[in-house]
Amino acid sequence: MSIPKEPRQLMINIMYLVLTALLALNVSAEILNAFKTVEKGIKNSTEAVDAKNGLVYNSLVAAAKKDGREESLALINNADQARKYREEFVEYIHDWKEKMVEASGGVKMEKGHEVFVGKKDVETTTNMFVENGGGAEIEAKINEYRGKFLALLSEEEQAMLGDKLTLKAEKPEDPTMDWAASKFRKVPVQAVHTILTGLEADAYNCESTILDQLSKKVGAEDVKVDQFEAFAVSESKFLVTGKQYRADIFLGAKSSQVRPEVFIGNLTSAVTRTEDAKGRVTFSRIEKVPASQMPLTNAQPLEVTPDGRASFETVASGSRKVQGVIKVEKPGSKGELFDFYPFEFEYETFNPGGVVISPTAMNVLYIGVENPIAITAGNANPSTVSVSGCGIKPGGSGGKYIASPTGAPRLESINVSGKSNEGDAVSGQMEFRISRIPDPYFYLGDKKGGGVSKEFVQGQAGIIARNPDFVFDLKYNVLSFDMIYAPRSGPVISTSATGNRFSEEQKTVFGKLRGGDRLFFSNVKVKMPDNTTREVNTSFTII
Repeated sequence: MSIPKEPRQLMINIMYLVLTALLALNVSAEILNAFKTVEKGIKNSTEAVDAKNGLVYNSLVAAAKKDGREESLALINNADQARKYREEFVEYIHDWKEKMVEASGGVKMEKGHEVFVGKKDVETTTNMFVENGGGAEIEAKINEYRGKFLALLSEEEQAMLGDKLTLKAEKPEDPTMDWAASKFRKVPVQAVHTILTGLEADAYNCESTILDQLSKKVGAEDVKVDQFEAFAVSESKFLVTGKQYRADIFLGAKSSQVRPEVFIGNLTSAVTRTEDAKGRVTFSRIEKVPASQMPLTNAQPLEVTPDGRASFETVASGSRKVQGVIKVEKPGSKGELFDFYPFEFEYETFNPGGVVISPTAMNVLYIGVENPIAITAGNANPSTVSVSGCGIKPGGSGGKYIASPTGAPRLESINVSGKSNEGDAVSGQMEFRISRIPDPYFYLGDKKGGGVSKEFVQGQAGIIARNPDFVFDLKYNVLSFDMIYAPRSGPVISTSATGNRFSEEQKTVFGKLRGGDRLFFSNVKVKMPDNTTREVNTSFTII
């Protein structure tokens, strides 16, 4: 089975890999229960796809009717055909499931749940689908409906989207075995029921792929600029006499169809920063990536008004550089891909008669880390200054301190008090968010996941935990990890290692790697600088 990029289809395909591997093991009650769990996951994913398909279909029909052109209205017929093909195929597979369950003894109630009487039965499935030709008939039906779905696309679209149509009867790796035998011979009823449910899910995904493509053709996902507004942005409204004043004036274009999201935090290394001769700073935008790849850590959302504006408000003190991104959904991506537009601004304040506390890494202090803090107590005599809260202690001269908070995440203030030379009280405080250190990422070499070559895996001595996007350069200690090898065919191999280096057993597994195999790293225990133990996981596909 091909491995698509869509998360929902990828999940189903991973389920198939695990299912195929389990079939090579002895059938036990635990494995049969695992089949039921896998089938439940497939059904849940299918329900989500079906709901999404309904929304896309309604959007397509409305857009096509609004457009009114003959070619747009013709797309409605193709959308209806896609839904009809899915319904016919799902009904066909459902009939086979009922016949198989009935032939194996039906269902019974067990602890309040329906279970198959013949869930371990391998003779019924072998006779029905292998010896009596049922599997060959299903294979022919798969090929028939795959052809029907493809016929709804142009030749160019077929070449582009063919791999995304997951309804296909792929040839077994063993040339002596036909498709029906590879799927159903000596396979228990519970497992075959899950396999057939997976075929139904493939039909729903085919419908989804067709509807998505038809929606793009009718312009249902187009974003049109329909609003313009003039902007004048100055560097500052307050200047010292004799200094140069500058303001940038430009025309901004907006769309009433788009509701952006705005976040502030720390820009990651994925963003490129450039500065021109006049000191104007620009950032590279990040395009067509999932929400999980937002180029921002410690992201905090800002409220966005109906006209697309977000306001940043804070009690200003000291100096601060504010970074963030504007997140906009990529047209046609169905909420799966986004463009991110980075921004940055800074401010500096002064108060001759008061106290200024300046966070050097935003207003966040991390547990288990020495957080640098700069404090200016205005006109207070330095010998009278007292600072408390957040585990703070002196960190050098010139108002430098180190905050080392402990305990649970919370809000806590740093308090400053003192007296001026005239005896007047000087005091102030600033509230900070006490947060946990973010979880590190799992690395195999320089890869966090995705496709890697067999040679790349074999060239690694072990795994690494690190977080290059975090504001502090910390060391993370991998205590242990599990590695699960799920080949395209054959049994799953589960291994464990202590520390971050691969065990000899795991190195032996690497010799078995082939294209399409999967490596899952789970239960990766990492000792953090704050003395907590975290767990990170990831997976790789051999290409």
